[in-house]
Amino acid sequence: MTRSGNPSVPDVLRAVGAGALLGLLPEQEARMLAGPVARARAGVPFTAEDETAAARLLQSVREVLGPPLETRGIQIPSAPSPVSPPATGTGQALAPVLWLLASGYIAVRTPYALRDLMLALPGRDFRATPTHGSAWHFPATPSAAVAVLAALEPYGPRASAGVLALAEQHAAVAAARAVLDEDTEVPEYDGTGHVNMPLWTHQRRFVQFGEESPAICFAVKMGAGKTPAAIALANKVAASRILIVCPDKVRRVWVREVRERSSVVWHMEDGTRLKSRGRGRINLSHADRVQQANRTLFDCDCGAPVHAYVLNYEALEVALWQRWVPPAQLDLIIYDEAHKLKSHLEKHRRKVQGITKEELRKRAAKDLPRWTRSGIAGQWRAYTRRAIALTGTPFAQHPWDIFGVYRAIDPGIFGSAWTPFTEKYLEMSRDGTFPKRVRPEMLAEFAEKCMSIMYLPKVDLDLPGYSDVLRTVVLEPEARRIYDQMDTELWADLTRMLARQRAVRDGTPVGEGEGAPAELTAKNILSRLLRLQQLTGGTLRTDPVAGRDGHPVPGPEVVVSTVKAELLADVLEEIGCIASTRDSVPDYVPEPVVVFARFTPDLAAVRQVVEAAGLRYGEISGGRADGLDDDARMAGDRDVVGVQVQAGGTGVDLTRARYGVWYSLGYSVSDYDQARARLYRPGQTRPVVYIHFQAEDTPTADEGVYAAIGSRRDAVSAVLRAGGVESELVGVIEEDPGPVAWGEVDTGGEGAAVALPWD
Repeated sequence: MTRSGNPSVPDVLRAVGAGALLGLLPEQEARMLAGPVARARAGVPFTAEDETAAARLLQSVREVLGPPLETRGIQIPSAPSPVSPPATGTGQALAPVLWLLASGYIAVRTPYALRDLMLALPGRDFRATPTHGSAWHFPATPSAAVAVLAALEPYGPRASAGVLALAEQHAAVAAARAVLDEDTEVPEYDGTGHVNMPLWTHQRRFVQFGEESPAICFAVKMGAGKTPAAIALANKVAASRILIVCPDKVRRVWVREVRERSSVVWHMEDGTRLKSRGRGRINLSHADRVQQANRTLFDCDCGAPVHAYVLNYEALEVALWQRWVPPAQLDLIIYDEAHKLKSHLEKHRRKVQGITKEELRKRAAKDLPRWTRSGIAGQWRAYTRRAIALTGTPFAQHPWDIFGVYRAIDPGIFGSAWTPFTEKYLEMSRDGTFPKRVRPEMLAEFAEKCMSIMYLPKVDLDLPGYSDVLRTVVLEPEARRIYDQMDTELWADLTRMLARQRAVRDGTPVGEGEGAPAELTAKNILSRLLRLQQLTGGTLRTDPVAGRDGHPVPGPEVVVSTVKAELLADVLEEIGCIASTRDSVPDYVPEPVVVFARFTPDLAAVRQVVEAAGLRYGEISGGRADGLDDDARMAGDRDVVGVQVQAGGTGVDLTRARYGVWYSLGYSVSDYDQARARLYRPGQTRPVVYIHFQAEDTPTADEGVYAAIGSRRDAVSAVLRAGGVESELVGVIEEDPGPVAWGEVDTGGEGAAVALPWD
């Protein structure tokens, strides 16, 4: 194709595609350019913003594509920018120069004398650009632009229009925060045209602020409408390509919520398909999911105004997704239950686990993942114009958990690297492996940065009330004997291991050999505590045995107690979850019940009780999801649903039931709160009753955990402290779960205390 004058960007893209020139580019650049080429060849209209981004991308590969295009009489158009990057080989520029890259970064060229200054800035990385040599790279966010410009101000920096626009946007975001103040007048916007429901006050404030800010963390308590608010914001800013990352069990929730709430049509895919036979859906392979995502987001011609793809957090740990590069810019990435991103970079994990660079090279050769969820999410920030974090627990366990979340939505705030973050804001343990607290002198700055893009409103859900009831059991004599023996051995072992840990800390020689105490770690402490807690549920995992290859494998599980199972059978009958009535009373439906459990053997015991009673059992666990319907609500054809706390604690809607039974629970207060909120949330029309099963005289297991959760204290730390173990020695830091959420009898702020049928 030959054209006179300066051809348009779509013309150039069509020429690239027609000449099969993408094969000349490195893999990453080829992937990024493939989407715009496909759109141009299909005749899809380009917005001005899309055309500018494509022009910048073409400019970045000009050295490769320029000559073959010129033979066809085509010149690559220039990308708009009043400041040109310094040319390669012309010597070092006297003044710093900043410009935007099509890859989603701010590039900065500085004299070598400013190296230490640049190293101190959050989010910095030093790498080569395709056409202009080496330069500092920063995430293209307002906070990063302001931080770099402020640091370089004494040296007379020259910045492109795009960088200056980002800096101006930072001031606009700061001004827009005023709408989040409770004393500020509520925005008139009510969601009309974007969602088919009236928005609450806190949702309206969130949308108003989110419209100005390219990154926002919506930290609102569970059930307060995070999803509808995010849908409203996405529609209000006219986002057309959206990636949603959420827990696995919540993927279908997003499909349902958009279908029911959005006033704008969304074409959504979630990596599943209907089974060819029977009910339910099955997951696609990750290779098929990547293809489905690219097709849905970039190559679909269905005509829907919005195209969205839903991905689960576990996929971020798959090598195939870690290599994924969107062929064009996304408009929005939403991280639902964003506290799942609290993990640090692989570099930090290497330091703790002793993984060498050689081992990393072997991993790459074997196509194994190299990054944690937060690490890869931080890289994806360059692929999107906006990012939203939704979570009820922004500081899931510790204040520094926010680092992983903010790295994903705005790396310009705390940076992308864990070590510089810890050096600036945290006091670390003596060996430097885990944080102890935020530095007192940095606490004010840390809090200010946390709140710069966070909205943490007070919300009254106006729910019908809830109450908590405790039912205790007494272990059988043999189970009691085994428990006491294990408890005694636990604390004896901990005492010896604690002595070893103190000796190592103080530099005292430590004995080695078969009789020497093992090293004290958070992992072996928690595994021992969990064995005790599992025993109170009725099951004992025996000692490991030698496998065929000589390596130890877990021993078989033995049932040593049935008291909780027997209590569950009685409670189901007292509640009114009875199968026999179905035959004698027309249209009778047993009272639906949810049973929460920490361990797989506990769920097996629950299933046996339910099936023995003639009731229909469903489950939400790592291996089953038949307790949910296709919309991630409690299945209507199940009378009792067993829920593994970690699998069913987030996203799912269990408001069909008003009774929740806690057969067993783990040591995480935040997991406990998340699970409770599956019943007590908007959509619940009846008072909720939580029934807790607790084995008597078990201070290390049931009683200790319930006491800690009831007082809103970290469960593991509380149990260790009661036994005289310094928890910080093993990296167990006190969790701050937040305000009281339950009590002996608590109405939840609304309604009245609830009486059980047997009361």
